Amino acid sequence: RNWVVTDDPSRLGIIDFGQSRPDYWLIDWVHVRLETRHEPQLWAAFVRGYGRALDEAHGRLFRGLIGLTGVASLAWAKQHGHLARQEEGWRYLSFFDEMVASKMPCLPEC
Repeated sequence: RNWVVTDDPSRLGIIDFGQSRPDYWLIDWVHVRLETRHEPQLWAAFVRGYGRALDEAHGRLFRGLIGLTGVASLAWAKQHGHLARQEEGWRYLSFFDEMVASKMPCLPEC
């Protein structure tokens, strides 16, 4: 959403710092995973390029953060009357449900 990608693959620009802050490293994964949900090649490229792998414990935490992000998005959207954020929250929760139902592992293929 807020990335500027150029023809130079070594450069990535960020244009909106409204939500930028130091955070737990898996939060990056949560947001990118939802956006690459139907594009496994992009997800695999992100995981390879991130330089850090998930072990089983972090995989469980990652799944939980996806669900938590969905709930937090819905709560924020209700408080602020923000339809797009509400839809995003439901997408997070839908993906979380799929992951739990399928017992989807969270190593790069999740």
